[in-house]
Parts: sequence; structure tokens; C-alpha cells
Amino acid sequence: MKPYPKNKTNIGILNRYQEVIELSLKKNMPNSNSEVYNLLKYTMGWIDKNGNQKDTNLGKTLRPALCLFTCESIYGSIGPSIPAAVAIELIHKFSLIHDDIQDKDRIRHNQATLWAIWGVPKALIAGNVLRIIADKCLEELVKNGSSIDRALFVIKILTQAYLEMIEGQYLDIYYEGFPGITIEEYLNMIKHKTGALIKSSLQIGAIISTDNSDIINAFAQCGSSIGYLFQIRDDILGVWGQSKYTGKAVGADIKRRKNSFPICYAISNSQNKTKDFLIKKYSKKIITNKDVLDILDVLDNLKVKKQAEEIAIHHGEKAIQALKQKNISYNTRKQIEELIYFLLTRNH
Repeated sequence: MKPYPKNKTNIGILNRYQEVIELSLKKNMPNSNSEVYNLLKYTMGWIDKNGNQKDTNLGKTLRPALCLFTCESIYGSIGPSIPAAVAIELIHKFSLIHDDIQDKDRIRHNQATLWAIWGVPKALIAGNVLRIIADKCLEELVKNGSSIDRALFVIKILTQAYLEMIEGQYLDIYYEGFPGITIEEYLNMIKHKTGALIKSSLQIGAIISTDNSDIINAFAQCGSSIGYLFQIRDDILGVWGQSKYTGKAVGADIKRRKNSFPICYAISNSQNKTKDFLIKKYSKKIITNKDVLDILDVLDNLKVKKQAEEIAIHHGEKAIQALKQKNISYNTRKQIEELIYFLLTRNH
């Protein structure tokens, strides 16, 4: 895979739809005085914790952008897919609210998380409300031109995707404290936790736009591969990412005893004393800063970062290959390729 300028942020797919995504998200947020909606506006970056208006972009909006891009590339317009794209982003945000509670994360996107300010019970309710709002957004599919049968198919695919996402999150929690899960177990976990919603973003964009099953399957396969590379890159940043970009210390995921790709790969591909050393360190209730440095030394000796990057690239190439059909335009493939280069080199 040819090189691409690192950390380039002017990526067409991610930037082109920002305004319509933002406006559509705000349009679908209920206009109510109930405090729960202030919590949701805060997590979307529209107000601060005191209710003052602000304009902050919290996140890449990757998933809705992929949905809109796929629809536009096939159908020629994003219009029919806007309700689904909004629902996908709200489901993603709902998962992050619950994720932060489960992982006890107090900061996300350089601001305090909901539970850290308002407590766990209110944050749980806010997350649940956001998921319900996402479901209601899908009612607009028919108004935007989709047939009832097509809308029902979209709802089925999206519901299955976020069921798999929640199953993946459960696996992530279940594996905590069990060092040495296999690469196969890890890949199955991220296929659900991260991959399901990303895959469905492209798949739904295609379903709304065409009846051609070959095209729909091609975009679904592309999305599945993007899901793998996205999470593996996330795991690389969770171990070696620079704090000025990630907002976390180097080795943050090690400190949390997270079963990320670097750890799973290292334990699976080490032997005897090295494997015992890693398992012993990861079995501790509290991992010290010295433990982190010791584990990082082992990962460096095993060249784990290089292996992780190569596997992420492999999935990027699979994503590009999935779209190499005569009936998918060259311009569509080039834009996906550009996005993949960005995702493989992003620093946060």
C-alpha cells in the first residue's frame, strides 16, 4: 500500500458531510426542557456543563459519513440516507456514554464524561434515551423516499448491528482479568464491538440506494475490513499514542489491563519466560508505571507495533479490494482508499 501524508485531516469523506450531519443531529434532538436532553446536548458538544452554548466537534462522525458517502456514490444524492446516518451516529454516541461508565473513563474528547459529572444513574438513562431517539429517526426513512420494505430492511440491519456491538462490549468486559485471550477471540470481539456498526454504515447506505446484492455485499465487506483496521489502529494508539494527540499517557491501555491487539499478539507469539512474564504482569490488580515500562520493553523486543501496523494495512487492502467491481466507480474507490490511508496513519 502506497504511503499517504500522515495525520492529514482534510479527508473528503470525513469533512464533506459535517454540516449536514450536525444540522440533522440537532434537528432530531427533542426540543424539551427536561434535564436529560441537556446531558445529551453536552455529550454532543453543543453546550457546556452549565448549559452555555458552545460549538465543539466531538468526534470524527465516521459512521454517518460512510453511510451518506455510500448512498451518494450509488444513488447520486445523500437525501434518502440522512435519517439512517443520524440514527447510526446517535447509536454510536449512546454506546460511548455506557462505555465510559463501564471503563470508568472520566475524560473523552478533552471534556469530562457524563457519569463523571452527573453520576452513573443519570448517565445510564441519558444513554438509553439517546438510543430511543436513534430508533425514532428511522421513522423518517419513508418520508425521505424509501419504500416501507426497504425501510424495514434497514431497521433490521441496524438493530442487528447494535445488538452485535453490545455483545462485543460484553466480551470486552468479560475478558478483563483474563490475560492471554487468543487472537481469534480478540478479532471476534472487535468484529462485534467496533466492526458491526461500521460495516452496517456502508451496508445501509447501499441498501437505501440499490437492489443490486453484489454492490450491497461489496460495501458490507469493505465496512467489515475498515472496522478491523480502525480498532487495531485504536489499539496501537492506546499503547504507543502520544499524549498531546490522544489525551492519554503512553501505555494507557496497558495500565487499564485492556486486552488490546498488542497484548494479545505478544502473549500469543511469545514463549516460556516471556509469556509467563507478560501474563504475570497483566494478572496484577494494579499495574504500576514501572510495569508499563517493562511491558513496553517486551513489546518493542517482539516488534509488536510493526506487526500490528502490518495487519491493519492488510485489512485496509481488503477493504479497497472489496470495491474493485466494474459497477463501482473509480472515483468511489479512490475516495475510500484516501480515507483508509488516513485511518491507518491517524494519531488520535
